[in-house]
Amino acid sequence: GVEKGILLFRGTWDRYVYLVDLKEENRMLREIVAEMKRERNELTEAQLENKRLRSLIGFKQNVPKPLLPAQVIGKDLTGWFQTLLLDRGKQDGIEEGMAVLSVQGIVGQIMESSGNFSRVLLITDPNSAVAAMVQHSRARGVVEGKGLDACILKYVHRSEKITQGDPVLSSGLDGVYPKGTMIGTVSHVHRKE
Repeated sequence: GVEKGILLFRGTWDRYVYLVDLKEENRMLREIVAEMKRERNELTEAQLENKRLRSLIGFKQNVPKPLLPAQVIGKDLTGWFQTLLLDRGKQDGIEEGMAVLSVQGIVGQIMESSGNFSRVLLITDPNSAVAAMVQHSRARGVVEGKGLDACILKYVHRSEKITQGDPVLSSGLDGVYPKGTMIGTVSHVHRKE
């Protein structure tokens, strides 16, 4: 009877130790997995950053004016104006009316600037207007914001041939945006009588 009790106790004690070791092993494995995920994320971020930088190099070669990089630190897409907040301001030489571009194309223009921050009026805002041309037909018009993520190309003559998918670029006639900068693509055409 005594031996059986000792064996039972030892068996329970061994299982307990094993469970503790397993818990520790699981913790270590979780840490290794987390570290691998961190490394993978860092690698992915580095690849994306390289891709962005390569795009920016090509972008800077195509834009004749000097560029100042800035980061978006806030968004307000629900108020009176559709705006972004940037981490650059008057002390960086940012002034109202300056064009704001991204690798994808026109973002908007500076509507107000303070010491360290600036607010950008997006081209999707109804108060925004960009002198534009359709790439293939060279048809000219004005791109105005419609709110949300859309714009409308207005004041184009009915006889101009414009089709879905046509790229729309800035014409440079407004004196704000560099000529030939991407605005967007035509999603559909509506011709008024």
